[in-house]
Amino acid sequence: MDHAARTENYFSAVTRASQDVMRILTLDGRVEYMNARGLELLEIASFESNRGKFWADLWPQESRRELARALRQARQGSPATFVASCPTARGKVRWWSTSVSPVLDEHGAVVRLLATSRNITRERRREQKLSKALAKARQAEIAREAYLSYIREAITALPAGLAFYDAEDRLVVWNAQYAAAGGSIESDHLEAGRSFRDILKLDLAEGRHPEAQGREAAWLHERLAARRSASGAHEQKLSNGRWYRFEDRRLSDGGLVSIAFDVTIHKRRERMLRRTAQQLARAKEAAESASQSKSAFLANMSHEIRTPLKGVVGMADLLCRADLKPAHREIAEIIKASGATLEHLLSDILDIAKVEAGEITMEVRPFHLGDTVRAPTALIRLKAEEKGLAVVLEIEQPADEMVAGDQGRVRQILSNLISNAIKFTAIGQVTVTVSRREDGAVRLRVRDTGVGFEMGKADIFRRFEQADGTITRRYGGSGLGLAISRELAERMGGRLDCTSILGVGSDFWADLPLAPEACVVKATEAPTADTELERRLSILAADDHSTNLRVVELILAQFGADVTGVANGAEAVAAFKVGTFDLVLMDMQMPVLDGLSAVRQIREWEASRGPTATPILMLTANAMAEHRAAGEAAGADGHIPKPITSEALIHAIAAALDAPSADHLPLAAKPTAWC
Repeated sequence: MDHAARTENYFSAVTRASQDVMRILTLDGRVEYMNARGLELLEIASFESNRGKFWADLWPQESRRELARALRQARQGSPATFVASCPTARGKVRWWSTSVSPVLDEHGAVVRLLATSRNITRERRREQKLSKALAKARQAEIAREAYLSYIREAITALPAGLAFYDAEDRLVVWNAQYAAAGGSIESDHLEAGRSFRDILKLDLAEGRHPEAQGREAAWLHERLAARRSASGAHEQKLSNGRWYRFEDRRLSDGGLVSIAFDVTIHKRRERMLRRTAQQLARAKEAAESASQSKSAFLANMSHEIRTPLKGVVGMADLLCRADLKPAHREIAEIIKASGATLEHLLSDILDIAKVEAGEITMEVRPFHLGDTVRAPTALIRLKAEEKGLAVVLEIEQPADEMVAGDQGRVRQILSNLISNAIKFTAIGQVTVTVSRREDGAVRLRVRDTGVGFEMGKADIFRRFEQADGTITRRYGGSGLGLAISRELAERMGGRLDCTSILGVGSDFWADLPLAPEACVVKATEAPTADTELERRLSILAADDHSTNLRVVELILAQFGADVTGVANGAEAVAAFKVGTFDLVLMDMQMPVLDGLSAVRQIREWEASRGPTATPILMLTANAMAEHRAAGEAAGADGHIPKPITSEALIHAIAAALDAPSADHLPLAAKPTAWC
């Protein structure tokens, strides 16, 4: 075999054995040959895809500058090397250390170029990780130096005292504020390397901790024990009168940082706050006492006013039902209307008192919204027609349904709005609209064609406020109705608002969250006047006020009831035990034995004789919520507030006797309409 053949065989063997990528390039940089290992490393399926292509075109753009330099140098007869990245045929990133060497003929001329590329991806990644780690280390060192610089400046600038102790509890560094916390800024007790125990001993020797006087050893032991636990904080007063709070925190290396705060000002404020708190507590007690006194006063005044008012309204009601001459009927009607006005004003004042005391509660029960709106509208329509006004009621179908809420408060709000509209409207009409809004709330809207008022001139929802100072004189009223209505609407989670134009009219609306209710409640029919007597009722009535007792007797006498009257609770209990009664009417405040005690004694006596219980109604001027609750707790079945009318009394008796309607009440005759 000649030399050329052997050389070719040697070259072929070398390329097969090489673990690097080997290429033979023409002088212009085209690929003539690539070894099998190179095809494998570059994930090239066939060499034919690279044959004849410029080698530089197979490298990414950012690597071609170094490659071109290496080719130029190799063409000139000198080997060249470079490091660059070049992806495989499948896109995998690889880093290569490449050498380009000239291939010479027998005359020494460069005829080809040999390019050998070694895969250094792993080494490159290790270098990058190392480089990043070194960069982070340099950054950390820079940050550490900056941090230490900041720490030194911060320790000096801190308003609080700060000191660092090593793991052996020896002082390392501190600021002037920490020295002041020891009793003196120029103290020579603080010295680098001195233990905290020794520092405390020197301070004790100079009497800087007055709270330790006489028990220095025990105080030192307690202080060091607390320091070892390094938890919480403790306060101490220095001999110079200043207070400091010390906090110790353990560090990860076993050292400790001690912080001292000057809390002298805080201590002074604490003393002031304690004195203020004591004053507020005394003021609160006085306010609560005053509130209780006011509540008691209102309750008593309510009773004292309602008691004679009951006589006035009741007797006027009876007169209106009698066969009177027109002039006498007019007098009776005026008396009755005045009594009703006084009763309404009294109720408003009590409601305001309840609001101020936070005693307004909402009773959420199912009721029919449409029927609840129709009732007060129908009652007030009579008064409107007397003035020549039309009352238009529009209930949209989605709102004419069962809802859940406080029926009494809804009726109260609506009645106030309609009454105001009729009061301030001389001609035209009042329109009442009930609808369901998109947000689910029910809107009660009352529009009128009355005098109106200037918006913004006065807050008409404020207590005792009128839109015009002359309104009270021209139209009457206390200015409480709208204030109470807004309070009630807001307590129900809704709102009450209005718009108005002077001389055109007003538009009031209440948006109330009354959710639809699935249950159905049967409506109660009104009593009629032609029901025949089924049987005579025997009723026991207890009231210490003879006029009130007489009113009850006269009202019930119209319906053929037998009434046994007594003047106090003791007489009521005695009469109940010897008599047989269908129902008991019981006043609350009476001499000898009050009404609540009498009810309890009657219930106890009944329980000892069997399961049957006679209906008992509290007929009293005590009309506040706590009075109703007290009557229920004692065993009463209902509560009728004074003053009463024939209609109110008969309806209450019907309900107590479980009559499905007043038409089934076993009375000789039923009350006629109010005069």
